[in-house]
Amino acid sequence: MNLCSYAKVPLCLGRPMLKIIIVMKLIFFIITIACVQVSAIGYAQHVNIQQKEAMLTNVFSTIERQTGYSFFWKNEDLTKIKIDVKLQNASLEEALKEVFKGLPYTYAVVKNSIVIQPKETTFIDRVVAAFTGIDIKGAVLDRQGQPLPGATITLKGTQRSTSTNIKGEFSLANVPKDAVLQVSYMGYVTRDVIVTGDYVGVLMELSTSKLDEVQVMAYGTTNRRLATGNIGTVTAKEIEKQPVMNPLLALAGRVPGVVVTSPSGYASGIVKVEIRGRSSINSGFTSEPLYIIDGVPLTYLEIGGVSSYELGSSGILQNGSFGTSGGQSPLFNLNPADISSIEVLKDADATAIYGSRGANGVILITTKKGKPGATVVTADISQGINKVTRYWDLLSTKDYLQMRREAFKNDGIVPTALNAPDLVLWDSTRYTNWQKELWGGTGQLTKSSIALSGGNDNTQFRIAGNFTRQKEILTASGSNKSGNAAFNLINKSLNSKFKINFSVNYSYTDVNTIAVPGSVTLAPNAPAIYNNEGELNFEGWSNGTTQSIYPFSSLKQPASSKTTLVTSNLNISYELFKGFDISSNFGYNNSHNSMETTIPISSQDPKSNPTGVLGVGTNDNQNWIIEPQLNYQTTIGKGRFTALLGASLQSTSTAGQTISGLGYTDDSFLGSIQLAPTLMTTDKLGQYKYAAIFGRLNYTWDDKYIVNFSGRRDGSSRFGPGNQYGNFGAIGLAWIASQENWIKSVLPSYVSFIKLRGSYGITGSDNVGDYRYLTEWTNMAPGYVPIYSYGGITPLVSQHAVNPNYQWQVNKKLEGGINVSFLDDRINLEAAYYQNRCDNQLTLIPTPMFTGFGDVTANWEASVQNSGWEFSATARLISNKNFTWSLNLNGGSNKNVLLSYPNILQSPYAKQYLVGQSINMNYLLHYIGVDPLTGQYVFEDYNHDGQIGNDGLPGTGYSDRNIALSLDPKFSGGIGSEFQYKDWQFSFFFQYRNQMARNPLYGGFIAGGMTNISVEMFKNRWTTPGQQAEYARFTTAQSAADGNVNTSDRAYTDGSYLRLNNVSLSYTLPKSIIKGNTQLRFFMNAQNLWLISGYPGIDPDMQSFGGMPSAKVITGGLSLTL
Repeated sequence: MNLCSYAKVPLCLGRPMLKIIIVMKLIFFIITIACVQVSAIGYAQHVNIQQKEAMLTNVFSTIERQTGYSFFWKNEDLTKIKIDVKLQNASLEEALKEVFKGLPYTYAVVKNSIVIQPKETTFIDRVVAAFTGIDIKGAVLDRQGQPLPGATITLKGTQRSTSTNIKGEFSLANVPKDAVLQVSYMGYVTRDVIVTGDYVGVLMELSTSKLDEVQVMAYGTTNRRLATGNIGTVTAKEIEKQPVMNPLLALAGRVPGVVVTSPSGYASGIVKVEIRGRSSINSGFTSEPLYIIDGVPLTYLEIGGVSSYELGSSGILQNGSFGTSGGQSPLFNLNPADISSIEVLKDADATAIYGSRGANGVILITTKKGKPGATVVTADISQGINKVTRYWDLLSTKDYLQMRREAFKNDGIVPTALNAPDLVLWDSTRYTNWQKELWGGTGQLTKSSIALSGGNDNTQFRIAGNFTRQKEILTASGSNKSGNAAFNLINKSLNSKFKINFSVNYSYTDVNTIAVPGSVTLAPNAPAIYNNEGELNFEGWSNGTTQSIYPFSSLKQPASSKTTLVTSNLNISYELFKGFDISSNFGYNNSHNSMETTIPISSQDPKSNPTGVLGVGTNDNQNWIIEPQLNYQTTIGKGRFTALLGASLQSTSTAGQTISGLGYTDDSFLGSIQLAPTLMTTDKLGQYKYAAIFGRLNYTWDDKYIVNFSGRRDGSSRFGPGNQYGNFGAIGLAWIASQENWIKSVLPSYVSFIKLRGSYGITGSDNVGDYRYLTEWTNMAPGYVPIYSYGGITPLVSQHAVNPNYQWQVNKKLEGGINVSFLDDRINLEAAYYQNRCDNQLTLIPTPMFTGFGDVTANWEASVQNSGWEFSATARLISNKNFTWSLNLNGGSNKNVLLSYPNILQSPYAKQYLVGQSINMNYLLHYIGVDPLTGQYVFEDYNHDGQIGNDGLPGTGYSDRNIALSLDPKFSGGIGSEFQYKDWQFSFFFQYRNQMARNPLYGGFIAGGMTNISVEMFKNRWTTPGQQAEYARFTTAQSAADGNVNTSDRAYTDGSYLRLNNVSLSYTLPKSIIKGNTQLRFFMNAQNLWLISGYPGIDPDMQSFGGMPSAKVITGGLSLTL
């Protein structure tokens, strides 16, 4: 029993009382030692123990149970000492002599207590030890016999230490016999080993503590125990439970401070990731972080012209043609099953070494690698479905027709075939539930994969292949298909000095779909989609004119997008001498995309005399990077020192081309673009070059004090001469307070770890577009309208104003955090506060139109700040042989503020932003209610000018928009738990978010037009003068008040929710059934099973009235390992 567990001192007692109690404890300890009777006494108890590699404290516990004696010690961590003990019917005296033989401790028996203290060495003992010390050699290996290079070996009680070489070997001179070596290595349990000879072999065990899990960081690895920066990790185990095709979707709710959204809803579509809020005031710039796959950046230049903060990056599709999904995420081409971990780097200490590229955070994706050992074959196959189970509560045909007639009556308009075909021409007894008609299908997801891995001490490999096919609900035919192949080879020379690591991933995706129109608010008595012959029912939807109102033409307008992506990485390293190696990283990725969209004549209403259209396009992206590096690590005193120096050279080119063929008179010609009567071509090209030098210094003293310096000098082709280079850097500090003896003495025994950390740094941003400081010419007018040749001469038009003087945008990041663990690290808590400030904003500055342009790219001294709190908690609540139960929780809250904006009234954002408010703030009219006399919506006349206006500066006397409302989440996060009982495993994960959201009942449509509405709006509408109502009268002609309600606070509501995001159940056949190394596991995974929300729509993530909510996904399969 540790004496520190007695006489705990409440912190509120004050310094004098604290000193008194400490003195009392010391007096008690001294008296106890003074009363020691070292002479042998007759012990009646007998001890029986036979254990190898037994923890010393466990041996004490066994002796206590068998003898009734209790052990006491003070300020010594005896859990790291392991001994071999063999005792049979031994007396207590004999047992104690055997247990303490060779240990640097002595003991004393006082009544029924055994007091332990370190041996005291005399001056003569130290002199003798200096001349009798031995030179030792040793090796540090893992349980598979693999060397652990870089392990730290410290001679306890001294400041002498060393580290292992690349073979895991070490040596120390003049080591006293029976000395204790402390051996530590990242991710493993620290061991104390007694020196009994001139060779010491140490086998290390993987740590089960969450603090010791290895995390990938910039150009290296760390763990939560020693990290000075803020790094969030999502493991392969967490990814594989989620039936998603894009691994970015697996981050949702898993990392605090990270918001993941899918604006299009399509599996191949854009996935927007935002880390700790928005920094740029320019809404044309995305907030995308830097993506790095196995050390190679995945960079796409934004040349398409439609990427934005709201929509995110259009990704692979940069030619201006975006199919049905609005873009395509490049991560859609990465197989989630090939990923080992995803790390999210957030603060300056973690990101500054990436310089300007890390301004919005960094996401590191590490793919799986081969491991030494017998060749292992793993095969997985699964089949799943996805289905919509929640529907909007819309009107029946009877109520819908009543709404329409009432609207015409209110407007004093007579319905005709032209303005009301639903009342005049269509069957009034017909009813179609368009939600079930369009969403009622069942999507399918099929996945199969196989992987082969293994190797020996010098060579390891992994080969994997995967095929996935998904049919989406909003797809009439076709599917998303992807095939992936991955290869990794690691080889080192016989002397382990030379090492190569080569990885290549190839993927092919085919998004070949015919989209179903998503509008389910059609009139419930609308005609069928197809006629009796199975053709598109144009005639049934006719309103008696040549105007076409048929909404299902897309059913015969196929679109395809085929993409290949190759990512590769080669790392070569050589150890020049112990602790010093030189390496170089070579990375290359290439993607090619081909698109085709067809609008046949047969898909269009023949009354409009249509012609066919064929659109074809390509998107190409090439990126290469070379990064030579020098790495050095050594021990200095009681600490470990590492240094990194490197350089980076990167080149990226993105090209997009679109050819539109117009005027086809025969659908049979649509297979050839050359047969088009009219051709229109657009080309886009972007080039980006980047160079940098970077470095990092890290020193850890006695596993207590950690300092980390990082810096980078960037050069970017996006700036003009004289402004191309910027300097960035950061410092991170950490203090592991629980390692201090004076803190240990007052800490409760159940507190096992305390760390305080902080960081400050500067990063930059060159997110301004490519070559904006040079004149660009084209024969296209704004909006990509072609300018035709005149007199055989092709005219050219300048695209933008030129400014060679704009400079780097500056991001300053500050963070402080604390980590506390309890019960031997079984419970881990982490909290952090951050403050990120973005200055010298790159944006557009208005210029007089007589210059030829309305604005120019430049820096504006605006400052945007994001600040907030983040927390996370993990716990192993129960852990024994048959049953384990773990829990995890995380959350974060971000506040965005425009701190300053000098001369904002002269900026393009004068009516959009207010200093002191969020740049994502909406400025709205204040809704008062429905006028009982007219049934019109009424709003506050804030400036008292007798009219309601949306113009002018918000919150001032020039505008009635006096309500500020932000759609930024107030806080968000997730909570999950995992249970394992023998061969069964069950886990679940909830995602939560507190936010305001768009009220779907005010979606810009007219209640009374030829669009179905909610039952709620129908039942609570205004009908007669004097009536108090929730909703305005029905009408077919929108008034100003009807439009104003969509820009008022009435159009927003609480969109908070708790979603059961993932459930996983698996069963592994026991070894009694399957012999050898074979393993067979059956599993079932489900996504988006359950939702709790007070939101008036059917899903807070779908805020458009009539939009399709997220579908439930359920998959089942088996995994076989041989």
